[in-house]
Amino acid sequence: MAAGHANGITRAEPSKLVLATKYASVYLFKSFTPGKGDHVARHPEEQSLKYRHRQLLLVCVLIGVLPFADAMIGHRTVVPNGFLSQYEPWRSELSGLREQALGHFDLLFQFLPWAEFFRHSIYSGNFPLWNPYTYLGSPYLANPQTAVFFPLTWIHLIVPPPQSFAVIFAAKLSLFLIGTFLLLRQHGLSSTSSFVGAVLFSLSMHTAASIPYPYSNVTVLLPWILLAIHKTFSNNSLCGFIGTAVAVALSIFAGQPQSVVPLLGAAILFSFFVSNGAPGRARICFYLATACATGLLISAIQWIPTYEYISDSMAVVGPRIAKSGPAYPLSSLITVLIPDFFGTPSDGTFWGYPGYIDLSFYSSILTPFLAAFSFRRRSLRQDPWSAAFLLLLVVSLGLMLGLPILESLFNVPGFRLVGRKKFAFLFTFAMACLAAKGSDDLLTDTPVDPGSRSHRRPVLGAAFIAGLLMLMIVVSLFYFRPFLLAMGTYRKTLLLASRSVLVLITGTGILLYRKQGQRRFLLPLLLLADLGTVGYGLIPRGTATPVYPALPALKAFTDPRPSRVAALGTILPPNSSVVYGFEDIRGYDVLTPRRLFHFLKAIDPEAGDAYRWLVTLDPNTIHQNTLTRRVWDREIAKYGVELTDYLRVANWWYPMLNRIDQPRLFELLKARYLVASPVDDVPAGYSLESNPRGFRVFLNQGTDRAKLFSSWIRSTEQEALQKMNTTDLPNTVVVESDLPPPGSISQSVPGTAERISPGGRGLAFSRYEVVTGRGKVLVEFDRFAPGQKVYVDGRLASLFPADYLFKGVFVPQGRHIVEFRYQPDSLYLGMAGTLLGLVGLLLFVFLHRRLGREYISPSFAGRRDGFRFCAR
Repeated sequence: MAAGHANGITRAEPSKLVLATKYASVYLFKSFTPGKGDHVARHPEEQSLKYRHRQLLLVCVLIGVLPFADAMIGHRTVVPNGFLSQYEPWRSELSGLREQALGHFDLLFQFLPWAEFFRHSIYSGNFPLWNPYTYLGSPYLANPQTAVFFPLTWIHLIVPPPQSFAVIFAAKLSLFLIGTFLLLRQHGLSSTSSFVGAVLFSLSMHTAASIPYPYSNVTVLLPWILLAIHKTFSNNSLCGFIGTAVAVALSIFAGQPQSVVPLLGAAILFSFFVSNGAPGRARICFYLATACATGLLISAIQWIPTYEYISDSMAVVGPRIAKSGPAYPLSSLITVLIPDFFGTPSDGTFWGYPGYIDLSFYSSILTPFLAAFSFRRRSLRQDPWSAAFLLLLVVSLGLMLGLPILESLFNVPGFRLVGRKKFAFLFTFAMACLAAKGSDDLLTDTPVDPGSRSHRRPVLGAAFIAGLLMLMIVVSLFYFRPFLLAMGTYRKTLLLASRSVLVLITGTGILLYRKQGQRRFLLPLLLLADLGTVGYGLIPRGTATPVYPALPALKAFTDPRPSRVAALGTILPPNSSVVYGFEDIRGYDVLTPRRLFHFLKAIDPEAGDAYRWLVTLDPNTIHQNTLTRRVWDREIAKYGVELTDYLRVANWWYPMLNRIDQPRLFELLKARYLVASPVDDVPAGYSLESNPRGFRVFLNQGTDRAKLFSSWIRSTEQEALQKMNTTDLPNTVVVESDLPPPGSISQSVPGTAERISPGGRGLAFSRYEVVTGRGKVLVEFDRFAPGQKVYVDGRLASLFPADYLFKGVFVPQGRHIVEFRYQPDSLYLGMAGTLLGLVGLLLFVFLHRRLGREYISPSFAGRRDGFRFCAR
């Protein structure tokens, strides 16, 4: 360490790290504390407020980026590629992978393959309309979870996966923080309290755990759409109109249609309370309704194809209760007070309600403590903003718990397909906003003599609330003690509970501390430490290069052309085919194609039965699905066979095809390669092709992708499935068309050599040269889906389902070029709607500026809003 000399005394110079820490601490302290003399002024000078406001915005960005900095610039990634160690061929080929518990499975096996496909499609000059690598072909753009038009998705084109995910997560977390901060500032809270609310919502375990999913694309828009609505009712109808329209459009583009309904419901509720009693309320509400309609039109290019896709999937099958989801057990809310009370997937100890994200409510134990003080000074009538958040809290909590008085909401159109768990983000958000309001009242109290009566009152109130929360913790630990001991997590849970109690006591002490400036600094610092330490580990890390390495064992499936593959057991999990460019008969997506599922059940009634895995649990043992069994047993007792059948349908995509009860199934699906473990039996017709370490590859030469049929049976859709097991399918095809009987077709021209020659294949098209001596049915063994078309010699022909699942077209005698394309009319209809919405938005802006009018509600016109005046 360098040394300096002053007056003959040697002193050590501080290191750069110490200096950086010192300057950062001073910067944060000045960001949260007022300047000289500001502790007694409720509205300081505007310039000082602007500076502090910008400081905290910068802090929000830094907090959003820091948790993912190691994955953006280092040798780590937020994609947990350690999961590959559980599957072949990576388990045998890559000995260096560190095995990880199952958490964020979708990030590796769904979102990363989709990102790679999106990037490859755009750079190859093709817009990603169709994904040929899963489910015998499936729509890509129409699948809402791909979020093709969501702006953050296009980061994959700038930063290659997997590093792009860290950038996206950092951007989302920053938007969470900034949006909530600005919204609370707009309400008139101080800068410190607004920052407290932003941290409580944005760094909560529910938000942190959902960051990798499209669900968070919608939830991040909640504070922004409320901010736009408030702008409309305050002093800028143009800004509010544009903001509302854009926010609604982005929520549709975000990739989670279920979550849009709670989002818009919260926006409507918020509008009702904010506009209560305001002159010009009807006119402004009309502007908001027009803005929402404009946003829906702008997003038509997404939701119209999505509606067509969902209508053709298994998502619309099942009883209402399965669509809305089973109610949360009341005991699950203990996670509001104790983080990871039911364990966490990151270390394999999770045993709670199905779905870790749905159960992660912890946003610091100080959140309910502070929320209890939100109405200490004013009543609900005097504070409609807080009343709106209180009602939002009660309604979202009631829907999650399944209160009978709120059950009728699930019969409202739009709510029927919304799961209860989709209301969790509203509960977390409302709690955070009320806590910010409570902290604002506590932090702005003028310090008084500790012995005075006005000081004893908040002390007694804080002691009562803190004691009540600690009592709830003790009761919960006592109630669940047998389960915790059986799971071996009692000691860990006890430490977590002690941690919550320590945070509660420390936070209470900070709020009662007499020095106001230090309270403003210490409270946010405590919350950052609390939530940062429990939230950072929610997203596991992996090695950045490479996530999906090139393996010689997989080259056979794509050389010289993509081939259809079926895999059994823990080999080649679904969607890994997208990364390597081979076509899998399986897929990993809850939107299971309707025809594919029914075809599988007709051939093999036990194929992919997830019911036994999900609900057939031993009631006499304590296991990692304790609450799962309790929840599902109650629902099954209520709905019986209807619910168990739905579970078989809705969860077919989850398990692997690890049994071969009907070997004929793979032949009918035209799987050229069959990948199996060394102990699996394979059906007849498949010969051993290669024998890499850990699995075997079998080849079937007789699996042509297209075939001509001279014999066919006409049928309806309902009858076609019944004929699958009674028809000689290799020689006869079942068509859902009004084709004339085969005997009425003219006889074959003598001397004609019939053939089918592949003429090219792309992501969304396939071309064949067909020569036939008589009229025949050409069947391409790819999945029939809405939006597909067929052209014979460049002319649109009639495409119909063949053998229920595949694509068929009648080809007359002679030589023809047949081309199958995916060209959905819903896409063009959506493009027209989007163009109309953009024109309407521009027209509103033009008329607004042309007329030179500012539609300001008089009751809001004089309000001090934004960071300029409202902060204290």
